Amino acid sequence: MRAPRFVFVPVSGPGGAGEYHRSLAIARGLEQRWPDARIRFVLNRHAPYAASVPYPGLQLDDSPTRSSAAVERYLRQERADVVIFDSSGRLAQYRAACAAGSRVVYVSSRPKTRWKGFRLRRMRTLDQHWIAQPRFFGGEPNAYERLKLRLMGRPEIVILDTLHEPIVAAEVQKLQQQLGLEPGRYVVLCPGGGGTFEPGSDPARVFVDAAALLAATRTEPVVVVVSPRMHAELAGQAWPASLKILPHQPNGRLLGLLREAAVAAVNGGSLLLQTLAQGVPLVAAPIAGDQAARIDACAKRGAVVAAPLDATALSAAVAALLDDPAAGATLRAAAAQLTLRNGVDTATDAVARLLGPECLPATEQAADVQAPVRVLHFVTGGFSGGATQVAIALVNAARLGTRMTPLLVLRRKRHTPAARIDELRRDGVPMRLVAGWSHSATILGLLRICREFKPDILVAHGFSEHLWGRYAGLLARVPHLVQVEHNTRERYGRWRLMQSRWLATRTDRIVGCSEGVRQALVAQGLPEQRMQVIPNGIRIQPFAGSAEFPLPARAPGIVMVARLSKQKDHATLLRALALLASRGLRPELHLAGGGKAAFRKKLQLLAQSLGIDAQVNFLGVIRDVPALLMANQITVLSTHYEGMPLALIEGMAAGCAVIGTDVPGVREVIADGVDGRLVRESDPAAMADALQMLLEAPAYASALAQKGREKALTQFSRERMNQDYEDLFMRLAGHGD
Repeated sequence: MRAPRFVFVPVSGPGGAGEYHRSLAIARGLEQRWPDARIRFVLNRHAPYAASVPYPGLQLDDSPTRSSAAVERYLRQERADVVIFDSSGRLAQYRAACAAGSRVVYVSSRPKTRWKGFRLRRMRTLDQHWIAQPRFFGGEPNAYERLKLRLMGRPEIVILDTLHEPIVAAEVQKLQQQLGLEPGRYVVLCPGGGGTFEPGSDPARVFVDAAALLAATRTEPVVVVVSPRMHAELAGQAWPASLKILPHQPNGRLLGLLREAAVAAVNGGSLLLQTLAQGVPLVAAPIAGDQAARIDACAKRGAVVAAPLDATALSAAVAALLDDPAAGATLRAAAAQLTLRNGVDTATDAVARLLGPECLPATEQAADVQAPVRVLHFVTGGFSGGATQVAIALVNAARLGTRMTPLLVLRRKRHTPAARIDELRRDGVPMRLVAGWSHSATILGLLRICREFKPDILVAHGFSEHLWGRYAGLLARVPHLVQVEHNTRERYGRWRLMQSRWLATRTDRIVGCSEGVRQALVAQGLPEQRMQVIPNGIRIQPFAGSAEFPLPARAPGIVMVARLSKQKDHATLLRALALLASRGLRPELHLAGGGKAAFRKKLQLLAQSLGIDAQVNFLGVIRDVPALLMANQITVLSTHYEGMPLALIEGMAAGCAVIGTDVPGVREVIADGVDGRLVRESDPAAMADALQMLLEAPAYASALAQKGREKALTQFSRERMNQDYEDLFMRLAGHGD
């Protein structure tokens, strides 16, 4: 392996230090990945951090942008593999780097510098444009920028939420001990680089004065971190005993100190996003003109308290948070929803794509099996069927292992529940949303994500998402495409069926969630040799104690868990319940599941007309389905068609006696008379007979329930499903037999 050569050219001068610290964090990440790398920095020697930069390089009497001739000579001399300009540089410098054989990266974090990166003449010279701006603050390219990218075909866009050096817990603990700080019981204020901004303005002094006010009125220790220049100016002055004034700290150590503070106050630059990623209750004040908008965007999401650059106001905002722990908890929760992550790994991966194979570490050249397979799951965001739940389960399973890097992409629907999206984000599920208002918008949105995430495999779940997902995958040149079909019947017109057949010839594997689904796909004319059956599975753990609830001890109730839709046949079950009433049997029926209000109203009217409305409970969507199932004796799935009936399998796992309609998908789960009962489709009398037998013959019902539970727990576990999909993905990626 040849040691790669890198040159960093961050904007530098007497002002802020955000670009320098960002470059330093990336340099540390590159050094960790390539320990023998040659790393050089080009800086203004008058910058407050220039004397302490840990890498050699070129130091200038002015900013690198204004010292173009000297920078061009240096780049031609160094002949680096990659030159990284952070908010700096002129077109002549980019061209000099290209002429020297270097790959060129441009980093932007503000509207003005971002605009420069999208000027057409500059775009011709750039290999990558790293946008150091979170997506909630406009990180994604806008329509005009996307048009330019399509026109130029370059550079590659890489989104970096925030960048910082690794936090070394031992260093942070040592500093806390030196200062007598107890985690969670101190305050930190940091204005950032501590440079000089507008004439007469001294933001660092404002933060110091705010810290002094807090130290004079609070019992908590107060720490303020300032530049070496400011620290020297403050030395020897009288301050409250609880005030600790620290000189500049390494980025990772500073963030570790901030992470364990009770409350922190910072500026609105890069440090704001870095600190938000640590989850600390935060007050932010702008120290430069472009920072107010960033603070406002975070404040509107409830993740930060905005304060003016005024010592009294700043100290008051911090004190208010210290006195209101509930407000601090709210800020933490809102910050977690922003899902800000350290982009150093993203940046080093992007650099690796620019380097030739001779610069890759031996472990990356020879041990491809150790590189995680990047798998993107694309599915509807409706949350109404099993497809979304299976995709979420597969993503979560991959997160627990080391062989795959997963990403969940949901197609937004009109009824996509915001609460479910927030729940996934709080759980840390890697997730993106794409527009669903038109097929073209969906394809273009997913195409952008593919170009950024660069999946090895794209898995498109369910109709019609499997069409739009695979179109995007083809346009993005994703190496492997997988279609997963979750139902035996879908709304295929002639045109969509033609599209499905055309896409099938360009798809590596077509997965059916049951044998019935596979047969339906064959009947559609899809290539049988590309097909595979992987049954959907359920979480076993919630039903582990179902044996402790013997059937005779349960309520003689009936449960059907299914959304209210045309696919499900609730009407037949209601009519069967009316027949049972005429025979003197009046069990309670619990209908769990969401759906359109019109379907619910229609079924409620049917129950009233049949005289059974007092027996029927419309529960809507419930969260604790296992508890409902284990409290009742019978689970029913009355339906017209199915893929793999997870609700029925959950009923079996819960130890219920089960009845299902004899249709594809269901008949694969139930062996009639062995572990459940099958009844003819749309036949209320047959359904009533089966229900009556189970209600009046408890020993027979218990025997069926026991066999059904054994089958569900051994043949339909989610762990088995996850392993089957992982084996498939590894084979497609060339990591398995």
